[in-house]
Amino acid sequence: MIDVYLYRLGGDGLRIIAGRGVTVSRVRTWIVDGYGFWIQAPDGFYIGAGQVSFTSCHADSNSWNRDNPTSAYSGFYVKAWIQWVQLIGCQAYDKQEGTRPSYQNHGFEFAGNNNYCQVIGSTRDNVSGALFEGPSITNSSIQVVGT
Repeated sequence: MIDVYLYRLGGDGLRIIAGRGVTVSRVRTWIVDGYGFWIQAPDGFYIGAGQVSFTSCHADSNSWNRDNPTSAYSGFYVKAWIQWVQLIGCQAYDKQEGTRPSYQNHGFEFAGNNNYCQVIGSTRDNVSGALFEGPSITNSSIQVVGT
């Protein structure tokens, strides 16, 4: 998936349930109600053999629902037990348009037991900070700067 712009969606911006060799490049989620990007596999199993790559993607002002604002959702969410994920040159931020406060919870969130992941990203103005790492993140390189 290359050069896609997802704007004002009810629910999550982009959800990958299962796949192998998935590449997402230059995709932007903007003002969606749920997670900007959700990487998941059925029953907590792995995404095929892994091999999921995101490059130059933006999670912009997500977790916004005009009728019921919440800070429950992050820009990039990687479900527990998912392995072999790359998020390279990705950004997660909440622009606080107009007078509304930030709602995007974390820029990048790893639920736990995620291995062999590589992240190089930046964040700004997320409610609970740039990064959340659950337990047992091993054999991974995670470099996130910002708030």
